[in-house]
Amino acid sequence: MKESLANLKNSFQISTSRPIRIGMALSGMILIREISLLSNGFTDGPILCPIRFFIGMPCPSCGTTRSVGAISEGRFADALNFNPLGYVVVLALLSWVLRYKNISRFEAMLKKSFLNLPVKTRISTLSALFLLAWIANILRIDSAIF
Repeated sequence: MKESLANLKNSFQISTSRPIRIGMALSGMILIREISLLSNGFTDGPILCPIRFFIGMPCPSCGTTRSVGAISEGRFADALNFNPLGYVVVLALLSWVLRYKNISRFEAMLKKSFLNLPVKTRISTLSALFLLAWIANILRIDSAIF
């Protein structure tokens, strides 16, 4: 049973060489940049977020696609206004692409320290971050930055 679970877990891991990861990341960023340019910074077009579509309020990640698009165009201040999570997405992508030993050690240290926390603390921390991101997006809409 444990072997089949380990095999299942390993089948979901992407093990690619650095040049392939760099090519995938560059292709993705170029695609996002071109779509961003064609759609006026992702402001033209339908609302894709189901929460925003149905209840009219942004979810915590609303604006992240526009933020990544703005980063790919070099509009860093706009990216921060759209959603700061765009920077987190880009940094996560860069850490995946580069996989330097120092970054990997730092990620492992963070993961280990987070997983050593009690379950209630982990859930509370993630819930608080989720709530803060949602409040920030709601305030951004009310201030007409969104």
